[in-house]
Amino acid sequence: MKKFIFLKGPNIDIGLLILRILIGIMMIIHGSLKYIGGSETMTKVGSAASHLGIDTGHTLLGYMAASMEVLGGIMILLGLFFTPGALMLVMVLAVAAFMKISTEAPFSSFSHPLEMGFVFLSLMFIGPGKYSFDHKIKEINADRNSNIK
Repeated sequence: MKKFIFLKGPNIDIGLLILRILIGIMMIIHGSLKYIGGSETMTKVGSAASHLGIDTGHTLLGYMAASMEVLGGIMILLGLFFTPGALMLVMVLAVAAFMKISTEAPFSSFSHPLEMGFVFLSLMFIGPGKYSFDHKIKEINADRNSNIK
């Protein structure tokens, strides 16, 4: 049986690229849908912070959470400022999971944000791969530094 060329050998960077693009798009969509829902949706999203003892500014916090999802999704997708983008998403997802857990919601309602938080936490350590803007910037800086010496 003939193997497909893309299944031959380790393709970690291609796998990371696919993961970054698809999961980045999903996070952008999640954040954008909150914007589409308007200030009522933002207030509802921001009220998750009340489970952390924050009882005011829920609309602003909702806009911050949605912005972190969109911006973090863009950063993951492009592999640009990748680690800060992943950290933003870990924080948003941790708050979402904690809110669900603290309301004694069923496991199925908090497992998704928890799982996604684990993915972004892991990606912080793995990095964006070589098909990313961060990698390209690192190459440019390395070339620039080697030409200076």
